[in-house]
Amino acid sequence: MTGGVDIEDWERTKQKQAAKLKSRVRKGIPDAIRGIAWPHLAGSSLMMKNNPCMYRDLLATPHAPCEDTISRDIGRTFPKHHLFKDATSLGQGALMNVLRAYSVYDPNVGYCQGMGFISALFLSYMPEEQTFWHVVACLNQKKYGMADMYRPGMPRVMEIMWTFDQSMKQYLPKLADHLDAEGLHPTMYATQWFVTLYSYSFPFEFVTRVWDIYLHEGWKIVYRVALALLTVSEKTLLDASFEKIMEFFRDLPTSVRMDTKIDSKGHMQVQVHTAEVLAVALEIPLTTKQLTAWHDEYQSSQTPH
Repeated sequence: MTGGVDIEDWERTKQKQAAKLKSRVRKGIPDAIRGIAWPHLAGSSLMMKNNPCMYRDLLATPHAPCEDTISRDIGRTFPKHHLFKDATSLGQGALMNVLRAYSVYDPNVGYCQGMGFISALFLSYMPEEQTFWHVVACLNQKKYGMADMYRPGMPRVMEIMWTFDQSMKQYLPKLADHLDAEGLHPTMYATQWFVTLYSYSFPFEFVTRVWDIYLHEGWKIVYRVALALLTVSEKTLLDASFEKIMEFFRDLPTSVRMDTKIDSKGHMQVQVHTAEVLAVALEIPLTTKQLTAWHDEYQSSQTPH
């Protein structure tokens, strides 16, 4: 049993009621059970069950790679959240342990700042050891494969940005052309969206809804949400120049409504509803098959002939 849920029963239910589970997850997992549901969706509950002593042993390692860097970054991770607001907060110590343990567990990845934000998100729902295994699952399972974003050189990030650019050209061609004409590449505004799966600066309710779907379905929703954010704002962006567009992207994560206002200084304030963005995202017909085709095309372009 894990969190009151039998792992084998969960796996049977997941297979027998796949359509019902998909629908339920897309509507949003109740906040009170995310700490149970997320580990089961990702398989990290089973990992922890099968490795009962590993986390303790990793913590006992006297010297961890990147320990100084992790220590410096801890205070920059969700500084307004009560769990992480200062050095005496419960979350900072737990976050240090999780990131330190992972750097020992997988020295090829070690530590990258983006890992701190997703780990902190998990810690807001799960105990420390479960959080560690959830990080392991998200970074190392093929379905998620986040480790390649965090390895030295961040090799997967450039592929993700290229793939997002392809998806924009397919689903938002006018906007893609306009942003290109203004000299804006996705790396200039969307890198943090993907590297932290929106957890860096978007509202918590928005982030958790994206993660609900991501843990069940994989990367498709991450691209769909990025496209949806641009779709609901397309008219505004098409009428804007470089400076206004960059201003829009800077302010977007803290948006809470679905209209556009101009403040007294002439700054655009484009605001979006979480529910509307997700509804638009789920209507975008981007498929895993298409993402796989783009992955293969990108990998082929990187291979010397």
